[in-house]
Amino acid sequence: MALIRTLIFTILTLAFAGTAQAGSSPMYFGLGIADYSAEGNDTTADGIFLNFGIDIGNYFAIEAVAANSDRYESTTTGDYAEIDYYAALYGRFNLRYDHLTLYLMAGYATLSATTSFYGTDDTYEDSGLTYAAGIDLYGTKNTAISVRYYDYIDEDSHITGINIGLNFYFDVPRINKRY
Repeated sequence: MALIRTLIFTILTLAFAGTAQAGSSPMYFGLGIADYSAEGNDTTADGIFLNFGIDIGNYFAIEAVAANSDRYESTTTGDYAEIDYYAALYGRFNLRYDHLTLYLMAGYATLSATTSFYGTDDTYEDSGLTYAAGIDLYGTKNTAISVRYYDYIDEDSHITGINIGLNFYFDVPRINKRY
């Protein structure tokens, strides 16, 4: 849990450090809600996420994501699971249009979850490759509604998520800066 707090503090500190140069900064940050599901579990969990990114040109960005979830419990078995933290670093490939951006992301993630299966409590920690796809819909020149699909997969687990959030871009005017 200390890792997630440190990551959130770092993301917010870096995000607000660029506001003094907001007219020329390539940075963005966002926050939102998430809906997670895990392979082999018949329920989903709600959570929150934060993201912080830096555009490196018009086609590529580097983005960090931190998330967690509430406890979700199986309606049939009583088993439960909770994502304590999820932290990832992505490369983000953008296709920008007039008032929207389509993107694909690939990266590396680490997560910790607390679980109880068949009466046995356990803490699960893992890391592995992850990917995501999404769309940013610009409402103003520096804000966008973001909808994305995450997929974290490795040898032991397969967790997916749908996230809806709001991104704040310091690179104003964002929607006029296209190909």
